[in-house]
Amino acid sequence: SRGINLGVLSDAFVGLDKVVERWHGTRDPDEFGYLCAAALSLLVRCVLAPILDVADTAGIDLRTGLREAADNARNTL
Repeated sequence: SRGINLGVLSDAFVGLDKVVERWHGTRDPDEFGYLCAAALSLLVRCVLAPILDVADTAGIDLRTGLREAADNARNTL
């Protein structure tokens, strides 16, 4: 299966949940949303983009899987 093994990621999800629990009440909802959007933007630009560049150089197509995952999320969430 090309899907993500959620068991492998469960510790990461627990950690993310703890971060949200710690910080969500410290800002109003709009500000918290902007902070999350900024963090996501940095993650994409500083982590994901370089990974995709390296994968492209190596001839590994990760973009198709990411597009499929995004389409699936839009259709099911």
